[in-house]
Amino acid sequence: LMYGRMNVINNNTVYMKDGSFVMKDGYSQIDKIIIALVVLFSLYCLEPYFIWDTYAGGTFRYLFGIVPYKTIFGIIFIILSAIKYLSKPIKYNQFLLSVGVFVVAIFTVGLAGGNERSQIFSFAWLPYFVVIAYINLPARIQYKAYDVFLTVFAVSLILPILYWVLFRIGKTIPYTWLDSYEEIKIIRGHYYKLYPLASQRASIYDPLVEIKLSGIFDESGRVGTLCGLFLASERFRLKGKWRNIVMMIAGFLSFS
Repeated sequence: LMYGRMNVINNNTVYMKDGSFVMKDGYSQIDKIIIALVVLFSLYCLEPYFIWDTYAGGTFRYLFGIVPYKTIFGIIFIILSAIKYLSKPIKYNQFLLSVGVFVVAIFTVGLAGGNERSQIFSFAWLPYFVVIAYINLPARIQYKAYDVFLTVFAVSLILPILYWVLFRIGKTIPYTWLDSYEEIKIIRGHYYKLYPLASQRASIYDPLVEIKLSGIFDESGRVGTLCGLFLASERFRLKGKWRNIVMMIAGFLSFS
């Protein structure tokens, strides 16, 4: 059935004559690892509060306090993608998109620093190579990674929305003080109220700052932008789409 190479079906596993195997849902174990790495890398790129240096001393940001987890996720993703799919024919549009991303990387990493060339020999290239590797994945892997990340993002907004509503109706919610990892925000008197699985930007000088929903991210600039991009990609379909409804609500409450 699968290109005539299917051999034995055992529970949820389809074993192939070449010794490889895929799950009955059509994704091999390596595919699932690749998808998980894409989601983790993307989430870490958004700087959620639990990877800030000010949260638990950066425990969830660096492995052994040295190597960023984001870097590890990206490198492993690129290696696994290359091992499994590098030998596959590259479509013309994938090639053009890959070249376009590389040209952008040359300008932003190699040239934008003026006379400063330290970034050329750094991991600043990594996000662009991750994007190139993602572009050259099979469409079904891309769609699945998108779908999983969309779910993770939408779920991360549920509790922040609930806290936002409770606060507006006068309910007191216990929180702890969390400093931003950005020095400019600390100087301006901004900090974050840390709730269970949610954060809310606040200010000791401007109470209006707190009206904008923060989710779990370093606001402003994450929640509203991502909600808008996701809703556009979903063509703003709301009927029967709980994730889109959550993002529509969160997007409005971000006042972005």
